[in-house]
Amino acid sequence: MTIAEIIPAVSFCLLPVIFIVCFVRSRSLRKKMGARELVMPQKYRLQFLGVLCSAPILIGLTYIRKFDALSVTAICGVGVLGFFIAIQDILYSGISGVYENGLIWNSSYLFFNDIDEVSLPEEATLVLLTKDRTRKVFSSNDTALLTNVKEVIEKKLNSLQ
Repeated sequence: MTIAEIIPAVSFCLLPVIFIVCFVRSRSLRKKMGARELVMPQKYRLQFLGVLCSAPILIGLTYIRKFDALSVTAICGVGVLGFFIAIQDILYSGISGVYENGLIWNSSYLFFNDIDEVSLPEEATLVLLTKDRTRKVFSSNDTALLTNVKEVIEKKLNSLQ
C-alpha cells in the first residue's frame, strides 16, 4: 500500500469521527450556556448540505483517478476540512441564540464573562469586544434582532458587574 492509498482511507475514517466530535462539542456547549433566553432565527444553509455530500465524493475521486501523494493529500485535506466546516455550521445554527451564560451565533460562541464591550457601529453589525481585546463581529439583515441581542447582552453584562 502506498501513501496515496492510505491518505484517502484515513480521510474517510476521519469523517464520522469529525461528526461525533462536533456533535458532542455542540451539545456540551449548549449545556454550559444554560437556558436559552432569545432564539435566533435558524438559517438552514443548503450549500453546507452540498459540501457534506460532496466531501466524501471528493475524497473518493482519489481512488478513481490516480494522483501523486501531494495532490492526494491536498484533495483529501480539502474534503475533510470542508466536511468539518459544514457539519459545525449545521450543528451550531440549530442552537443559535442568547443563553443564560453566553451567546451562540452560527459557528461562533462567546461567554458573557469574556465580553468587555458591546456596540452597533453600523445598522446591520454587532461588535463584541472581549477582555483580551479580540473583536467578534456578527452581522444580520434583521436590525431589530441585532438591537434586541445587544440589549439582552448589555443587561447580562450589567448583572455580572
